[in-house]
Amino acid sequence: MQISLKSQSSLEYLLVMGIGIFILVAAISYAIYYQVGYNSAGSVQNLQLAATSISNAVNAVSNSGIGSIQQFTFTSSGLDLTSSICNTSLSLNYAGKEASQSLQMYTTGVLPINPGTYTAYVKSVKVNGITEAQLSVNLPISYISTSYIYNPSSIFYNVSFLDGSDNLVGNVNFTLIIYNNDKIIAEQNETTISGYYSGSISPSSGQFLPNSVAEIYVSSLGIISPSCFLPQELLVVPSNIINYVPLTITNSQNAPTVSPFQQKVVIDSAEYQQYEASNLSNVEFFYPNGTVINSWLESGNSNTAASTIYWLKISGILAHSSETVYLGFASKSTNLFNTTNDGEAPQLSSTYAEYDDGANVFNFYDNFAGTALSSQWTSSSTSSYSIKVDDGLTISLPSGAAAGGAYVNSVNAVVGNNIILQGLINQGDESTTNERGLIGASISNSVYQVWDNGGSSGDTIVGWSAGKDNVGNIIQAMSVLNGAYTYLNSISSNSNLNIYSVFVSDSTVGTYVNDGSVSTTTTDVPPKPLYISLSDYSTGGGAAVNSFYQWIRTRAYPPNGVMPSVTIGSVQPQIVVFVNGVKDGNNGIADSTTMNITAFGIKSSHIGLMINGTIVSQLGSASLSYQKPMSPGLYNITVFSNQSNLANQTYWEAVAAIPKGITNFVPVSITNQQNVATPSVFQQNLSIDSFLYKNFENSSLNNVEFFSPSGSTISSWLQSGDIAYFNGSAYAVLPENYPYNMGTSFTISVWFKTTGQGVIIGNGNSANPGSSGCYSPTIFVNKNGDIAGGDWIGSEPFDTNYFVANGKWTEVTITQTPTEQILYVNGNEIASASGTPQACSPTYWSIGTGHSGWVGTDTSSPEYNFIGSISNVQFYNQVFTPSKVASLYDKGLAASPLTNSGLIAWYLLSGNVSQQNGHNAPTVTGSIQFKGVSSASTSTNYWIKTGSIQPRESYIVFVGFSLPNVSLFNNTNDGEAPQLSSTYGEYDNGKNVFLEYGNFVNGMGFDGWTEAVTSGSFTPLATNEGIEMINDTGGEGTHITPPNPLVEEPVIAEYSWKFSEGPSDGEILSLFGNPSSLTGPPVVTCGGGNLALGDSVMLMLEEVGMNCSGKYIPAILDNVNDKIISTVNNLPSITPQNYTERLTIVNSTFAEAGAFNFSEVYPVSEFSSLNIPINMEGVIPSVFNYPTMMIAAGSGGGYTYQYIQWAVVRAYPPNGIMPVETSGYINGNPN
Repeated sequence: MQISLKSQSSLEYLLVMGIGIFILVAAISYAIYYQVGYNSAGSVQNLQLAATSISNAVNAVSNSGIGSIQQFTFTSSGLDLTSSICNTSLSLNYAGKEASQSLQMYTTGVLPINPGTYTAYVKSVKVNGITEAQLSVNLPISYISTSYIYNPSSIFYNVSFLDGSDNLVGNVNFTLIIYNNDKIIAEQNETTISGYYSGSISPSSGQFLPNSVAEIYVSSLGIISPSCFLPQELLVVPSNIINYVPLTITNSQNAPTVSPFQQKVVIDSAEYQQYEASNLSNVEFFYPNGTVINSWLESGNSNTAASTIYWLKISGILAHSSETVYLGFASKSTNLFNTTNDGEAPQLSSTYAEYDDGANVFNFYDNFAGTALSSQWTSSSTSSYSIKVDDGLTISLPSGAAAGGAYVNSVNAVVGNNIILQGLINQGDESTTNERGLIGASISNSVYQVWDNGGSSGDTIVGWSAGKDNVGNIIQAMSVLNGAYTYLNSISSNSNLNIYSVFVSDSTVGTYVNDGSVSTTTTDVPPKPLYISLSDYSTGGGAAVNSFYQWIRTRAYPPNGVMPSVTIGSVQPQIVVFVNGVKDGNNGIADSTTMNITAFGIKSSHIGLMINGTIVSQLGSASLSYQKPMSPGLYNITVFSNQSNLANQTYWEAVAAIPKGITNFVPVSITNQQNVATPSVFQQNLSIDSFLYKNFENSSLNNVEFFSPSGSTISSWLQSGDIAYFNGSAYAVLPENYPYNMGTSFTISVWFKTTGQGVIIGNGNSANPGSSGCYSPTIFVNKNGDIAGGDWIGSEPFDTNYFVANGKWTEVTITQTPTEQILYVNGNEIASASGTPQACSPTYWSIGTGHSGWVGTDTSSPEYNFIGSISNVQFYNQVFTPSKVASLYDKGLAASPLTNSGLIAWYLLSGNVSQQNGHNAPTVTGSIQFKGVSSASTSTNYWIKTGSIQPRESYIVFVGFSLPNVSLFNNTNDGEAPQLSSTYGEYDNGKNVFLEYGNFVNGMGFDGWTEAVTSGSFTPLATNEGIEMINDTGGEGTHITPPNPLVEEPVIAEYSWKFSEGPSDGEILSLFGNPSSLTGPPVVTCGGGNLALGDSVMLMLEEVGMNCSGKYIPAILDNVNDKIISTVNNLPSITPQNYTERLTIVNSTFAEAGAFNFSEVYPVSEFSSLNIPINMEGVIPSVFNYPTMMIAAGSGGGYTYQYIQWAVVRAYPPNGIMPVETSGYINGNPN
């Protein structure tokens, strides 16, 4: 470590990995202060102490002092400082009865500055161009980084030493010591090579014990690492398991689950096909201690199934808590199925119930195997009915038979509070006019219930009955109490095997079929406990009865009716690879650095190493070590083994040639997760969290540059770093009754970040949220910091007890039908409510504000505003499935809408928020209005130009930082969007990043853009915001085009634009097509009259700012028939015409007056997958062989104003999904 004393009369400091040494410089003597900062249990603690004065040091800056030798004396025992961090975290990388644990230990060690005289040197340095004298003293190493991985037989460790500037220090002697109960059980002496050392050690006892202590002792420096305890519970993997996946089960509710608890787990088996047997017989679940979890496979028993349902019998989970379990895979030839803990539903086995372990998973279970009822049942029937057991239970009655009944009831009352009764049943699709009964929970086990058809006053049951008041062929759910009854939900009579469910919870009962909607009641609720009743009754003379029961079970009711969510991790590797200190991950290092590779094979006795496809280390022992200086480039590192079913581990390491001027860098791994490559020229979006690198960036971000491993600069374009920020009084209100066609069935998605309470999405009947008499905070954070929401059903919305006021970005989706609302957080369902939502009329949707009664404790104010950031608000007039909701989260914060189908409004609230400030309280109908909304740079949005990234492969680039006072911006490689510069377009290099680009800073001539048609006085003008297209004469218009046709591949086109409101018949058009035959300005009227386009042919789908009845209407124009063929309010069904030529369509943000907006263009091949309802009939495709991006403005009457900042065309990502980015460590250093 180096301590620097600067000759300035100000307090300077050097912060070195937890130690800050402050030096106050004066003319005669120096007082030295030091500060020790360390992190403990998440809190930062600082301690500042005074040391002795230092005499006879450097006087004021003088030429005579430069180059001299100075001495100073410590009269005390010196700076004996120790600052440590000891973090222990579970590692999931090992298997086969080998307990695993990952341990990170950091220390600044002890600085052995003993009393005595020290010599220092004075040299001349320049800081920010000013000459200073600097006194330097070399002191010992201050930091150790270690990474430990444990199993019962050995410890694998990776150790590095760094100096005060975080540079690696080699040739350091150290000793690794393992203690247990103050007794050394393992000790080993080593020496680092190039700063890193990786090795293994086996304790003499042959195993590590809980509460063992690990320490590093560096004898040459007198540094001892902090003591770190092994956790009490180490990961133990069952002996048959080779690969496994962590599953995190989270109970988001304010109440614990019961114990035991039946947890539902849904697995996409097709994703793990390479590990699974065809029938999933090699799958097993286990706890971290190796105990197998009883599991029951309900459906989807194939390794090609997209949805496989398992039930796990687990111990209870506390409120607001999580538990990690594991999904394990044995070899494909291993059959783990049995009737004890790894089983499946009876009908899934080739021999009925051969591997059915349901009795060991559920509270009550029967599969009716064999030919007789088990002792769990009692039964009886009249002469007309029959009860038959033959690998399933059938209760039947011949057609036209006399009145009578039958029952198969449980011997014991097994349905109590918080119990769900379920059965897989086929009702038989017979007429239910004269029939009653199917499955229920009854107060008696000795009768068949008559349900609602004239039964005795003693009839008491809740469940599903085949029939209702002599009405039709339906299966009706109801609750009956002493003959009085309440109807719940119903389905049509059918011949399907359905899972019928009945749950009993306190004073409420409910019913549902399969995973359908839940119906509940608090009326006519039977007392508990209850018997299971599989009964039937007929009034006689009706249709036959043939009710078939596959299995019956009871399971625990989840807390508040919400099943704990399951987060699925990735398959854990069985070969562990360290590359320059980074475990199991892609990274980058600097040029001239030795690449240090260490690998350990847990299940394999022999592993080898390949670099870029060449074997550099043959199959040898269970571990290997490889060190070699590497020239700049991108290296594919693969460790392979001789063990079948163990996947090779492949990572990318980039050795970077650092461009001149770059002082720090961060590697970024870009992974194409799709099955097709990106185009050969591709525009990759990168979202960089600037806050993480605030110590390296300047405020304008002009010292940031992207470069490749070879050191060549990558063209990059800074689009924005702003996301809408709501300060507690700011908000936005949408126009009256907008979005249009919202209806009673919809989906709303929003991203937000907050540390407090407030309404995120509100709904009322006034443009002023504080004056609304109809209030409904659709999505909000309550006074406890939990997410809550739902339009008013009954007396209040529903609370989720899911804490989100954590300062992290969170995605929330709410779906609503006329009878149900479901709330999702980060793709997982966390709450739901049944009933009819309140409707506000008129409707005003708001962002960042809403009624306060349910949000905070103060209900005196009718308005409760949000504090934090909000982005990417999407409104759909359709209800998304759970899988589509999960996709909204998976696509990320800055993603485009998931689909055009049903999309009726989209507010990204990013990059253009500054253009939306300054509005007063919203009063203008027809325009979204923002009050006080500002922007905050949290996630900086860049576009970089890359080459092709192959399927399932990664590409590493580097984000480099020059000194903060050195600007890298230019209009060639390192640039930004034109409006971000103080002089418009000063550092805009978009033309070197995108396929097509224009910022119109110099009018039409810039970048080859031209004005294609002008009519009358309608002429585009260059402004300080791009291009201005103003028209004040009816029937006139113009359009502009880039220099080249679109490339012959799928593309997305975007442009930043705005328009101002105008009188009736004022329109703005933006389109894509071939302008070769365009003979007049593109104009359309409010009433949808003819287009003044002569004989030209053009397809257009874009914002048409038609100020008709106060609305701006998106429309599809088809000038073949000279008409508007549809608007967003009435889109026809899609009828593709098997086009072979490439067309484009537009996905818009639905422009609002005065706000910049973005539009996206997709290829015609995406019509079906995007499900965009456009009628393509009558469009002639041949003229679109080489379509051109066209931006147009026209008017049927009155005036229009259109402003365009920039327009781009970029490559379409694989399958529409942008490759995923992962940032590495500063300067490639994991420490």
